[in-house]
Amino acid sequence: MRQVPRDLKAAARVDGANEFQVFGLTIPLVRHGLAAVAVFTMLPVWNDLWFPLILAPDEHAARSRSGRSSSSGSTHPTGTPSWPR
Repeated sequence: MRQVPRDLKAAARVDGANEFQVFGLTIPLVRHGLAAVAVFTMLPVWNDLWFPLILAPDEHAARSRSGRSSSSGSTHPTGTPSWPR
């Protein structure tokens, strides 16, 4: 966002654009950078999803491995809630 020319933002403000409209003007200019950030952010998540399935092709083992690797901790491996009722 810092690489977008200030003159372009200033010209939009002179034409009567508010800050939200100026931000909307810069999005098409940085869309390729945003796409790259999205890909590089999603890639480790995708690998964490498929890695247990590759290591343990058995359905039960894959569920137990992916359950251990999840960080939510909201349920037990048996599927029952971990909080007291």
